[in-house]
Amino acid sequence: MTQTRLHARRDGTVLRLTLEGTDGNLFSPDLALTLADSLSEAADDGARVAVIRGAGGRFCRGWDTAALAAWDDGERLTGALQAVAAAPLPVIAVLEGDVYGGGLALALLCDVRLAAADARLGFPDEAAAGRLPVGGSVARLARLAGRGVALHALLTGEPLDAAHALACGLVTGVYPVRDLPGEADRLAAVIAGRGPIAARYAKEVVARGMEMPLEPALRYETDVTVILQSTADRAEGVRAFIEKRPPQFHGE
Repeated sequence: MTQTRLHARRDGTVLRLTLEGTDGNLFSPDLALTLADSLSEAADDGARVAVIRGAGGRFCRGWDTAALAAWDDGERLTGALQAVAAAPLPVIAVLEGDVYGGGLALALLCDVRLAAADARLGFPDEAAAGRLPVGGSVARLARLAGRGVALHALLTGEPLDAAHALACGLVTGVYPVRDLPGEADRLAAVIAGRGPIAARYAKEVVARGMEMPLEPALRYETDVTVILQSTADRAEGVRAFIEKRPPQFHGE
């Protein structure tokens, strides 16, 4: 079986990533490391947002089980997936088809998930085999979709359809298949036009704040806001507002 390849292409400040492989663009730990490196390098090179899709009208059907078996260290696998989640760029996932197992694990690492109306998300193989999803997917699913939805998905293996995924917050938008790519591009353009430092800090504050009690999270948010006040982008935003023109941010 040919392993899934990651194709990267820059479109201005948007990084476009495509998974392409046989048997449904299967995900692997090595691919996670490649993805994390691509996101980090693109951020250093001025990219402001990434969009990840799967080739052939399917996001990612599951794990590359042979590649996954070679990574027999669970902590190492969790670290590889966390490297994707912690990448500085905001990442939009475009979910089509059956997003199962490793596909959902990958989707959970992204910051914004948009789904086609016929998409289905779940961990059907894990429950049937008497095991749990790997790499931190249980914790991520519960934080995003809530305890009840996560337990139902984990205990039964029954996939969520797109409408259910939207209702519980697992995805933020559901669109007809023909409209999904355009909506992802529109959203990427919106994010790319915002202040890149503020966007990266927003991602960081949300991620860290979710792990803290409320009071420390509020203090952390305040500290980051103070840092942002000293940036050239913040000054440009104020000038642009006063002058009634679009801001020209440079990530400084």
